[in-house]
Amino acid sequence: MNIIFNCDENYAPYLSVVIKSILDNTTLSTQFYILDFNISEESKSCIKNLIQNINKKNSFQHSINFIKIDDNDFQCFPQTISYISSATYARLKVADYLNKLNKAIYLDIDIIVISDLSRLWHIDLADNLVGACLDPYIEYENQDYKRKIGLQDSQPYINAGVLLLNLKALREFNLYQKAIDWNKDYPNIQFQDQDILNGVLKGKVLFLDSRYNFTVNHRNRIKLAHKGKLLLSSLEKATKPICILHYVGSHKPWLPTTTMVKSCLFDQIYNSIRNKPPHWNKKYQSVPLKFQLKCILREIEDKLVYKII
Repeated sequence: MNIIFNCDENYAPYLSVVIKSILDNTTLSTQFYILDFNISEESKSCIKNLIQNINKKNSFQHSINFIKIDDNDFQCFPQTISYISSATYARLKVADYLNKLNKAIYLDIDIIVISDLSRLWHIDLADNLVGACLDPYIEYENQDYKRKIGLQDSQPYINAGVLLLNLKALREFNLYQKAIDWNKDYPNIQFQDQDILNGVLKGKVLFLDSRYNFTVNHRNRIKLAHKGKLLLSSLEKATKPICILHYVGSHKPWLPTTTMVKSCLFDQIYNSIRNKPPHWNKKYQSVPLKFQLKCILREIEDKLVYKII
């Protein structure tokens, strides 16, 4: 199984948590490819040691490769979200960087994996360029925005935080150049490369079960449906148990005031990683007890009332 991340030094501590959450659940040998935007050698060494230690304990052998990326490749694209760096645009060129691979899973770092990714990995993309999940925030709360980027109401908007990639087909499609050309026609985008992917790939997406990219927006709509206030669409289907929780927006699980579902698990995994670089602790703040209790209560509600987790 091939898994790709974009990462800079700021996100290295969180990358280690996500990798461990994947390996704690996987039933497949996994090769990680990190599009490296100046990650320090100290951070890379810690992440490599984490994987080596896991390899010693089980029969699955995992590996990691750091691919140095020049962020000058993406200076032509707009920076519109303060907490998302230009590294996000690297997924537009990932098929070229990894030209020996034909298939991979791309993951954002603001996620946690809570069940096995093997079923996602084995999905057949057929002639589609990517597999992705519906983004209910844009689809139902900001539908007018789709028209601003050339999507019709009938063309669903994807969240690009989890992508099953047909890399061979994406190379033939020349995604990076098409992204540059599309952005010239639609320069006033708000959601950066996610908008570009929606504009360029429309009609070439296999929509996945939302269990693979479950956000707070999915949760909110499930709650409303449970109360009889709306009907969920087929593209919002989220088979239980959820596989990937995606912490969209500014409420990240490494912030001390988070009350997001499974934030406590994120915290536990971070604290379990040994010999972390000292500077990582400046980027990570454990969740205080008050907020831990709120997280736990939310998880109980999701499990017993909404049957999510």
